[in-house]
Amino acid sequence: MPPLIHRDILPRDLDPKTDPTLSELNARFAELYKQVNTQAGYYGNATIFGTLNLNGNRISNVGKAQAATDVLTQTSADPMYSTAVQQSAMEAVGSKMLQTTRRLNDGTQQHTVSSDLNTQGSIPPSNVTGSLVGVPGTTSVAWTWTSIIVQLADLSYKAVVNNSLTVTGLTNGQQYYFYPYFDTKLGILSFVADSVNGVGNPPVAFVPGGSYIPQESQNQNADTRIALTAAGSNAAVTPGSGITVTAGLRTRT
Repeated sequence: MPPLIHRDILPRDLDPKTDPTLSELNARFAELYKQVNTQAGYYGNATIFGTLNLNGNRISNVGKAQAATDVLTQTSADPMYSTAVQQSAMEAVGSKMLQTTRRLNDGTQQHTVSSDLNTQGSIPPSNVTGSLVGVPGTTSVAWTWTSIIVQLADLSYKAVVNNSLTVTGLTNGQQYYFYPYFDTKLGILSFVADSVNGVGNPPVAFVPGGSYIPQESQNQNADTRIALTAAGSNAAVTPGSGITVTAGLRTRT
């Protein structure tokens, strides 16, 4: 119903000579009665057109939910969502499953190095096949990789999606090292990036001879990463040289 609108009661509305039945006054009372009865639910569902603030008080005696938008009481919720019910459902798939899951998500219980609980990316693969080619420009290197397949130590295979990456902002005639790896979480080929020691855009090119080179090689073999070039080596390209480089992919002998 629309909101009530105040209308002044005039003397003529109470004058039996002007309106013997007091129809105007009775009409206004009837409007009030209808509004009250509507909000009390006598004519169907009562609708609230604003926020209902109970000032910290309870809503009691709620019926059983019939639709997804209905209020759910604790009596109705406990048989489906209580801790005891959820624990029983989870432990049905294994002993003390709920406690085990909780502890695995506890930072004090997690391992920070390779373990049976972490993704094993740094285990040497059996073999890497495919093609990783770097084409030097005057101040850039365009990398393209196709048909790369990583064979892991358990003889399973991981296929790398074909893609390319152009590194810009390099110096003409300066040789750079690159450290490509397979990201076991994202399933893609990436290059070690370092915003402090790396150069180019993105910063994945490294000048030979820097004290940081051993660290970048270690970053190539970090957890969740499989180095695509042989241990201790890298892919070296010199912008402006005109010499296309085919990176030596890692092979386990």
